[in-house]
Amino acid sequence: MYKKHTILIVEKDKKLAEVMIKALGEMNLRVERASGGYEAFQMLKLYRFDLVIMDQDLPLISSSETLKIIRKSNKEIPIIVLLDEDKEKKENLLYLMKGAFNYLPKPIDIETLKEKVEGILYSEDIQKEVKKIRERLKEDFGFEEIIGKCDKMLEVFNAMKKVAYSDVTVFISGESGTGKELVA
Repeated sequence: MYKKHTILIVEKDKKLAEVMIKALGEMNLRVERASGGYEAFQMLKLYRFDLVIMDQDLPLISSSETLKIIRKSNKEIPIIVLLDEDKEKKENLLYLMKGAFNYLPKPIDIETLKEKVEGILYSEDIQKEVKKIRERLKEDFGFEEIIGKCDKMLEVFNAMKKVAYSDVTVFISGESGTGKELVA
């Protein structure tokens, strides 16, 4: 992993939470625990988390409601729902439809948990890096100052995009006032 990630575990079973915290801590991850949905909301308001691992059976506020509220406030954060083995087949699709990123059946296999977490965080890192690169390219090679949507201007934009990434000398010609300095 490229940076230190922070994970929120929402689990009422303190022993299970401690096992997961220990296992994920061995992966050099920061892990915080909330014992229910309400506590999770408070923590999500105050801190930034890279991943939420949430039990399906939460006290006070249901996990389904918790998932819905998390999704309203943060559409991008990946959420893994921990499903009871006897309910797994019926409810896993429901949780995925409501915005869970993935699920894990209980009892939890720690190696499977580690693999899923590592894969999700790696994917998130790559997506963030791609977003940064696209923003930088847009700043460096954006054509916002040039006005035009006709076919000829689209051809000019395409030619500009092709040469923008190469190390070649380009000769730009045209009448005075046509925007040669913008293309350069």
